[in-house]
Amino acid sequence: MLSGIHLISWGIIVLLASLVGDSIILIGTIKYKALRFHKVIIATMQHMAVYDLLQAVFRIFPFTLALIADRWVLGEPLCHVEENIGWVCGGMTIFLTCSMSTLKLIIVKLPLRARTWNSKVGHKICGALLLLELCLNAPGLVVHILYNQGAIFFSYGDYSCSYENLSPTIPEWFMQYSVIRVFLISALCYTTLIVTSILLLIVARRAALRSGASLRWRGVSTVLLTVAVLIGSSMPWVALFVASYLGVQYSVTVYRAIYSLTFLNIMANFFVYAPQIEVLGSSSS
Repeated sequence: MLSGIHLISWGIIVLLASLVGDSIILIGTIKYKALRFHKVIIATMQHMAVYDLLQAVFRIFPFTLALIADRWVLGEPLCHVEENIGWVCGGMTIFLTCSMSTLKLIIVKLPLRARTWNSKVGHKICGALLLLELCLNAPGLVVHILYNQGAIFFSYGDYSCSYENLSPTIPEWFMQYSVIRVFLISALCYTTLIVTSILLLIVARRAALRSGASLRWRGVSTVLLTVAVLIGSSMPWVALFVASYLGVQYSVTVYRAIYSLTFLNIMANFFVYAPQIEVLGSSSS
C-alpha cells in the first residue's frame, strides 16, 4: 500500500529530476548544441522540456507540498492553475511525442526534403499543436465558469485540485464530451505512436540496407524510448479516467498509484536523451 512517505519521496525525486534534467536539455540544446539531432526534432524536444518544467513547478511541487501538509496550502488561484496546467501540459506532451515520432519517420523516409526544414518549422508545428490543445480544453473551462462558477476542490485521492465534473449544474453534453475527447484523442494518439514507431524501425532498417551501413540507432532509439515511456506512464490513467465515468469502482490506492505513474513521463526525457548528449561545446557530429 502506498504510504504518504512513499508519495512524498516520489514527488521530490520527480521534481528534482525534472528541474535539473529539463533545464540541462534546454541549456544544452540552445546554448551548446549538445544534441546532434535534426533541428525539427530538437525544437520538439525543447518544447517538451518546457512543458515538463511547467508541470514540475505547478503540478509536482504543489502535490508534494500538499502531501507534506496534508492539505492544500497554496490558495484557490493556484488551485485553478494546477488543474489547468495538468490538462494542457499533459495533452501537449502526448501531441508532441506523436509529432516527434511522425517527424522522425518523415526525416528517415524523405531525407532530402527534410534537409530543408529548420528549427522554425519545428516551433510552428509545436505552436499549432498548442492552439489545438487550447481549443480542446476551452469548452471545459467555459462550462465550469458559466455553470459551476469555477467551483474547484482539493482531492485527498490524488492530492491535487479538480473541478466538480459531477455537479448537477454541469450540462450532460459536457460529461459526454469529456469522456469522448479523452478516449478518442488518446486512442488516435496511441495508435499514431505505435504505428509510426513500427514504421520507423522498418524504414530505418531498409535505409540502412540500401546504403550498405548498419542501422544507426542514435535518433531512432531516442524517439522509440520517448514513445515507450509516454505510453507506459499515461495509458493506465486514460483507462482509469474513462472507467470512472462508466461507473467502475476502484480503490484509493490504485488511483494514487496510477496517478503517480503519470509523473514518470515528466522526469524521464532527460534520462532518455542523456546518452545522446555530447560534451558541452564539442563540435563532433
